[in-house]
Amino acid sequence: MLVLLVFIGSLGYITMYRNIFVIVLHFLAVLAYVIVVVAFLPFDVGRALNLVMASLAPFVFAEIVCGTLGEPGVFFALSTFTIMIVSKGVNRDSGFPLILALVTLLVQFMYALALGSVYSFCIRCIFVSLAFVCSYLTIHGIDSLGRRYGLDILKLANAWSSYILTRDGSSLERVFMERSVDYRATARCLLFESDEMRIAFIVPGVHFGPFGRIGSALLPYQLDLMLERCGVKSFVLHGVGSHELNIASSTQSAEFAKKVRNYILNRSAWIEVELYKPFRVVDGGRDAFVIPTSKNSFIAISSPIIGGDDLPRELQSVADRIARMYGIEGATIIDCHNLEGEKIDSVEPFIPIIVKALSTSTTKCKEFKVGYGEDLVHGKVRGLCSNRVKVFALECNGSKYGLVYLYGNNARIGVREALRRQLIKLGFSDAEVVTADDHLCAALTFDAPYFPVELNENLIRTVESAARKALASLRPAKAWFLEIPIETKIMGDCVYQMLRVTEGIARYVVNKLKLFFAILNAAAIGYALLSGLHLI
Repeated sequence: MLVLLVFIGSLGYITMYRNIFVIVLHFLAVLAYVIVVVAFLPFDVGRALNLVMASLAPFVFAEIVCGTLGEPGVFFALSTFTIMIVSKGVNRDSGFPLILALVTLLVQFMYALALGSVYSFCIRCIFVSLAFVCSYLTIHGIDSLGRRYGLDILKLANAWSSYILTRDGSSLERVFMERSVDYRATARCLLFESDEMRIAFIVPGVHFGPFGRIGSALLPYQLDLMLERCGVKSFVLHGVGSHELNIASSTQSAEFAKKVRNYILNRSAWIEVELYKPFRVVDGGRDAFVIPTSKNSFIAISSPIIGGDDLPRELQSVADRIARMYGIEGATIIDCHNLEGEKIDSVEPFIPIIVKALSTSTTKCKEFKVGYGEDLVHGKVRGLCSNRVKVFALECNGSKYGLVYLYGNNARIGVREALRRQLIKLGFSDAEVVTADDHLCAALTFDAPYFPVELNENLIRTVESAARKALASLRPAKAWFLEIPIETKIMGDCVYQMLRVTEGIARYVVNKLKLFFAILNAAAIGYALLSGLHLI
């Protein structure tokens, strides 16, 4: 799309010239830049092309103006600004700027030759110099910020710039991997099996972040895809902990997902459990929807009044300890993430609700049924990273319970209540709404790190449709529990320093990009206008 934008935008003035040499030069110039980037930077051809196109895109309007007024190809001179900023973080070789400058000057000389103007070449040399000066000032500013921290800020900043400009997070992941720590995660799974389907509730024991396709942000999708291929419907649920439990790279995340899948497919690892009637407990501004089993209780915590964000990491071990006091082997904590609010780092406020959840007894499910339904939301719902909606249905001793699963990161006030009401209207005794704390669509804009799911009539209708499907598919089932130890690499506690620094760098880089994009565009357009009016 970016290639089409650049070249279609140039068709108007190319037609004016009817100069085949100018048209050929556009393609040769792109090819030259791609070759230089591939030769000197750790980019393949696809990434190099993305970088070149991203570096040209901010100057397309200036190019159209310049080309129309008789100076095509100027945006290649200006594009060195962006290429230099990105390249500095992935290759410190001082030879690359020299090669880039020589190639740029050669490209500009060929345009000037096509126009038959030595004067034009001199002006273009000034543009090349101005672009390099702007990139130097930006890089120098980033380097100055780096002296305040114990991180390689320049490398981190330029990895972030590369992500912003090309949506390629491999440079950032290399930085994260360098500072990662070994971690033994424990994934827990409650598996339901009927004669028609298998449904897995998975709490992986890691966080789904930091954003986009970086780290373990894709883990819910990776698990969904792998398990669906094996006939297992999955609900990948957010447990305790925050960004310190991010897996350091998407490759590591994919390996993690494969290990979970292999365990789930290995029937010898399954432990059959008895299921007890689900219930809800309330304590102050929090409540918990509990699915108890003979081995482990699954406790889904909401804060429907005050909201919340990322339960403290230590809460899982505290819950297990309290569970053993009540004669249960363990308790799996699920963070419903269904109302945005402040993060609480202390475990103390959550202990009363856990004690209530574990000290409450209910009757055994003499026979229980499970069902599954899903549907796609039509239209745009702000905050949804995927339009797919899942609903789980459980019938125990004549009562029906539901779980609505949304691919979002938290929700606005009213979303949880509206969707729960919808399920209760359909005959459910109780229902809970969870989001995946989905970071796939985080860090896409700079006005907010992410957008919570907003209430929408299309969303309500889709949840109703999925719930009806879940009810229609209810079948007698058995329940199994799995505990899965997995070695991986996580970002650890240093992630908070890195994220704070990254946010500061992002603001700095974006402000500089805006300023220098404006300066370079204004310089090119100003020259073209003055030249077109024969004032210079």
